[in-house]
Amino acid sequence: MSTGVRWPGSVVAEARRLAEGGWTTGQIARLIGNRHGKQPSRNTVLRWVDPAHTAKENQRRCESNRIEWAERWTFTLGSAKSPEYRQAFIRRLRTEGVPASSIAKVCTVVFATPVKQSEVLATLDFKACRECGCRAYLAGRVRQCSRCLYREQVAA
Repeated sequence: MSTGVRWPGSVVAEARRLAEGGWTTGQIARLIGNRHGKQPSRNTVLRWVDPAHTAKENQRRCESNRIEWAERWTFTLGSAKSPEYRQAFIRRLRTEGVPASSIAKVCTVVFATPVKQSEVLATLDFKACRECGCRAYLAGRVRQCSRCLYREQVAA
């Protein structure tokens, strides 16, 4: 992990010359610290002077980043075949602005199995409107029918 110190190319070249002369990484680090005021770590010097170590460190860092990315961004609801995944997908489509009438068609294409409109409405907690009886009535704190605009406030 970088400490934020940017070493000039001349310091790196000096470390490589000293390593070719038989100096150890600890000796090189101390010498650079004496000459330049700040001592690099032995691992930093090793990365400068040993290309095999540098390649191994880069590979380890890339693998570590790959694992961290996978842990952060893997969908936690399991398999795409699970009902929880389908319900979360349906809710996500709705929050992205996809009309409820289109979500069943999208899910049928994505999951390669028929998804009924009633499943979508049940997942989104749609209820029948008291005025016109349509299923375009979204349940929540304020319920409003999108057809007849009937509206009621729901107690918390």
